[in-house]
Amino acid sequence: MIKERYSRFLPIDWVKRNFENLKDKKVLLIGAGALGSNIIDILIRGGIKNITVIDRDFVECSDLLTSPIYKEKDAQENIPKVYALKRNLEKIDKELNIETYFENFSSDFVKKFNFNNFNLIIDAVDNLETRFLINEVSFKGKIPWVHGACVSERGEVAFFKPWEGRCYRCLFPEIPKKGRLETCETHGINPVIAKIVASIQSDLIFKYLLNKKEYKGKIIYIDFSDNYSIKKFEIKRRENCALCVKEKFEFLDKKEEKLITFCSEKQVMLKLENFDMDEIEKKWRKEGVFSGNEYFISLRKENMEMRLFRDGKLFIKAEGINQKRVKSLISRYIGE
Repeated sequence: MIKERYSRFLPIDWVKRNFENLKDKKVLLIGAGALGSNIIDILIRGGIKNITVIDRDFVECSDLLTSPIYKEKDAQENIPKVYALKRNLEKIDKELNIETYFENFSSDFVKKFNFNNFNLIIDAVDNLETRFLINEVSFKGKIPWVHGACVSERGEVAFFKPWEGRCYRCLFPEIPKKGRLETCETHGINPVIAKIVASIQSDLIFKYLLNKKEYKGKIIYIDFSDNYSIKKFEIKRRENCALCVKEKFEFLDKKEEKLITFCSEKQVMLKLENFDMDEIEKKWRKEGVFSGNEYFISLRKENMEMRLFRDGKLFIKAEGINQKRVKSLISRYIGE
């Protein structure tokens, strides 16, 4: 069965020589959106069995453009991406050992999480702050990581061992002010670019896990906006780099914000500590368009949507959302 399943992959020399070792490798995937869902699909079809996935979001119809692993049913149910991944991937490979966390990858989460025995960390997130945190986790735990990002018709990929120098903060020393960076919400995403970036990341992952090949010190840029181009550049070590030179763990030491903003800036998430799900459901049924399932209850009213998951995660989506409005909505629809 194994020979048949991987018969198109095994003839490659570096794959055939080390393929048996792949079943013992363990990878951590952070992000299950356009990049993460494509990466994990490639990896499990290529023979990786042990994957842990962390993601804070749920499946929406817009995800179906870039993420073939998600089904229309997942979007209709709005189930957390990690749960949808597990459900759909286990149908592809019954021997898959997938562990999932419906959580925000933050300094608070990192302090409680066990990173022992991971061979590689995979970045499939959509913001710089989380990448800075991954960079520090990698440095401290001496776990290599593969970076990937894409927006519109451009993307980038890199492999890092930050404790050996030339880390992610050598590329981006600081987080730009809000509105300076393009997002998928403002500039869209070509699904082809998402697949290409995910494919290059997956190739680096296989080559490292199977052949110990390290594509260090370089970054690959893909640009399909005019003429098709794939270029690679050397990453130069920044003399005053906060991490790989000064060894400052600014993001590991940072306290998690109570109000988490998504890249679209139209959605926020926070965690309710003490709440009565039944009482909130009664209230929401009288207030507007109510729906619910095994994962969450939802209220839609006046171009605003609130979604409360049973573990206390509250998502609020609205135009012009800010801290003041969040407090007002919580006071009105949930209570003090």
